[in-house]
Amino acid sequence: MRQEINLFQAILIDKPEPFQVRQCGMILLGFFALLLILAGFSYWQLQVHRQTLANLQQREGQLRTLVEQLEQQFPERVKNPLLEEKIAQAEKRLSAQKQLQTYLSTKKEVGNGAILGPLEGLAKNVQRGIWLKRIQLDGSGQNVQLAGTALRPEQVPAYLQHLGQRGVFSGQVFSRLKIERLKERPGEVDFSLQSIPEGKP
Repeated sequence: MRQEINLFQAILIDKPEPFQVRQCGMILLGFFALLLILAGFSYWQLQVHRQTLANLQQREGQLRTLVEQLEQQFPERVKNPLLEEKIAQAEKRLSAQKQLQTYLSTKKEVGNGAILGPLEGLAKNVQRGIWLKRIQLDGSGQNVQLAGTALRPEQVPAYLQHLGQRGVFSGQVFSRLKIERLKERPGEVDFSLQSIPEGKP
C-alpha cells in the first residue's frame, strides 16, 4: 500500500496584494504638490508679464508727453514766400550757368570761336590789381564793351596795352575809354572801354 504525503503549502505562493490606502494617498499627495508647483510658476510668470506691461504703458505715456511738448516747441512748418522766390532765382541762375557751360564746351561744333576766343584771352591774361565787372560781346565778336575797376589809374592803359600785345582783340578798334575815380575808395578807378561798332567809321 502506497501512501503519498502532500508537502505543498498555500502559504508559500506569492499573491499580489492590492494597493493599500496609504500608497494611494501618497500618490495623490505628490500629484497635488506638482499641480501646486506649476500653478505657482504660472502665477509668477503672470506677475512678471504684468510688471513689464505696466512699465511699457508708463514709457508710452512719457513718450506721448514728449511728443506733445515737441509739437508745441516746433509747430508745423509754413512756406516762406521770400525763401521760395530765392530758390526760384537760384534755379534760374543754375539753369543759365548750365546753358553757358554747354555753349562753352561746344566751341568747335557751333562755330562760336569769335566769342570764346576773346573770353579765353581775357581769362588767360589776368592782371593783379585789375578786375573786370562786365564783358559784352555780340554774336560776331566785333562789338566789345568792357567795364572794370583798377587799384591805380595807370594800370588801365598798361592792361589794355598788354591785351593788344597778346592779340586778345586782334583787329579791334576801340573808340571810347572812360576812367572815373571812386570817392568811396580813394586811389581806385572805374573804367569802361567800347569798340567801334561794325560799319561805322
